[in-house]
Amino acid sequence: MNTPRTRAARRGFSLLEVVISLTVFSLVIGSAFELLVRGRELSRATAQRAAATRKSQAALDRAVEELREASGTVNPDPSGASGSATMQFQTPLSVAGAVVNWSGLRQLLWESDPGDPIGGGDDDNDGLIDEGRLVFVRDVGAPNERRIVLANNVPRVAPDEVANNADDNGNGVVDEGGFNIQRVGDVFTLRLWVSEPGPGGRREVGSAEVSIILRN
Repeated sequence: MNTPRTRAARRGFSLLEVVISLTVFSLVIGSAFELLVRGRELSRATAQRAAATRKSQAALDRAVEELREASGTVNPDPSGASGSATMQFQTPLSVAGAVVNWSGLRQLLWESDPGDPIGGGDDDNDGLIDEGRLVFVRDVGAPNERRIVLANNVPRVAPDEVANNADDNGNGVVDEGGFNIQRVGDVFTLRLWVSEPGPGGRREVGSAEVSIILRN
């Protein structure tokens, strides 16, 4: 026979179970929501990184189109350990007998973003310090000079490099910038990093690399 004390104890135990169940349920829901948020952030970060990689590749493909026909004499010669963040060259337009008609001077270069000049700060508040852009210039210095921006949000220094006179990422280039051209023998290797805004104020970086041999 149940006494009033026994029935009261059972009611108290049932209430305790409810409280524990609600607590566990809240923890499970909270964990699931946190995982959902993290999953969405990871998905967005992956998408932004892929977009940055596509932009890097598209920009280098365009740069290679211009550079492929360049003469074997380029300036500066990016054969040093650090390569170069700029290169001037000419391309043949036509040939008459043994005479080659050359184009005006052309140039590929990294240049500072006008909205975020070099100074160690993030002047345009986009989360990237002292960023620049990859630019192709036709007819350098001529009245009809034309500048074409191939890629924006190019970091001044490659993300896995530090300006310390060393090859931090082990790819054979010392202190390489966000855009770099390096020559080894007849092979020119172009590398480019592009940064895109990611979740939580972070930056997602994509990169591309292309190697070519000049035809002339």
